[in-house]
Amino acid sequence: MAPPWGPRTVVAGLATGVVIYLVAFGAIGVIASAAGRERSIDDRAVLDAAGDLARLGDERLAAAADGRALPRPPQFAGDVVTARIAYALGALASASIAGAALLAMRNRPRAIAGALRLDRSPRDDLWKAPAVALAATLAVVVYAAGARAAGIDILVPQGQVPGAVVRDNVALGLFAVVALLLAPLTEEFFFRGLVFGGLARWGVIPALVVSGLGFALSHASTGTIIPFTFVGVSFAWLYWSTGNLWNAVAAHFLFNLTSFAMLLGQR
Repeated sequence: MAPPWGPRTVVAGLATGVVIYLVAFGAIGVIASAAGRERSIDDRAVLDAAGDLARLGDERLAAAADGRALPRPPQFAGDVVTARIAYALGALASASIAGAALLAMRNRPRAIAGALRLDRSPRDDLWKAPAVALAATLAVVVYAAGARAAGIDILVPQGQVPGAVVRDNVALGLFAVVALLLAPLTEEFFFRGLVFGGLARWGVIPALVVSGLGFALSHASTGTIIPFTFVGVSFAWLYWSTGNLWNAVAAHFLFNLTSFAMLLGQR
């Protein structure tokens, strides 16, 4: 059963999704500043921190000699409270993305569920989701190794999880909710259900590429654009080949679960 929405619906959904992401991203800094917290949740690199410490020593000596107030030490570790704010807003943004897709589709929930076959069990294709998740994980690992070997730093995937999240149980819990529950459901509903489903009438290949690229760009990292486009295309192909969006949701969950397990291993 082909989805009853088309390219215009996709454009409206994508435009709304971009606005939601931008508002959520901007709100992080605003709320953090209002709460008197640092805006960054990323830890400083060791070499950068060492350089800042050296400059701080010189500045403090000069200030002491002139009788001026000593400068404050720079912030080297990401702010854990800001990390909590960021992932709480991330959860809200994920839910809003799903709501935007629903509004753009302009159909009753039951009709949407039927079009995406969310009302049917994927039990006939249970092996495909783990296989696609494994292939996607291996592809990212191989790509990252190749980018590092080539010395193209801008294309090397960086850690998607800031250090502040790893150190704080509350932030880590919020991240787990977003990565393991909300993202597989809302991102598959948006990128595979709305975008791929709406563009499929133009042809499967263009729909695969656009939905995959949109998925990659939503992660806002130059290093993941290429591998995550492949990941998004893989999830879209899984949905298209099985006709059931639950398979793509399951593959996304397993892909994120693997990353989350690796993250826990760093603690």
